[in-house]
Amino acid sequence: MPRPKKTELLPYQFITIEGLDGVGKSTIVQMLAKLIGGLSIQTPDPALRVERLEIEARNCIADKLFFYMNSMIKQRVQFKESLQKNHLVCDRYIHSTLAYQWPRDVALPEKLCEKFPDLLWPDFSFLLLSDEPTRRCRLGHREFTEGKVNQADHNEETLAVAKERFLAMPDLIKIDTTNLSPLLVCELLINHLREGC
Repeated sequence: MPRPKKTELLPYQFITIEGLDGVGKSTIVQMLAKLIGGLSIQTPDPALRVERLEIEARNCIADKLFFYMNSMIKQRVQFKESLQKNHLVCDRYIHSTLAYQWPRDVALPEKLCEKFPDLLWPDFSFLLLSDEPTRRCRLGHREFTEGKVNQADHNEETLAVAKERFLAMPDLIKIDTTNLSPLLVCELLINHLREGC
């Protein structure tokens, strides 16, 4: 299948890729950014890696929610400046933060963009999905090649809650990656970007 042509999408778009670990987010973020001539970014800022590890080790939901929300708010200026010249494709943003860090006994806000006005809101937010055997296979491959295992990626209760929350968010465009190559997934995403929905 021929590669899609680099697409010109103006004005520059802020695109977020959300989902559970193992559905292909990082691969798609890198490939999509390249195909549309954009930049791949991530939240929280990689410069906060040490602080992030400390927060994660404490495993306090309130602290984690505050850290992730605050880091996204701080990146707003950087993102807005980058969007003057580039598309941005972000590996996880507000939807993943809420899916994983929102208090379990509190319902998700109905209108997310109104609830969090200090964030730069994405133009497009995609939820990547896959069946569970495929996700686990991809996750296992990543853990084998990188030599790192994150126990949170295997916590069935956390994953079930996160998936339920993702599926309940109406502003996410859902893409099942189970039987698709990364290139085909990117073609689907680019079609959505071109169509504007």
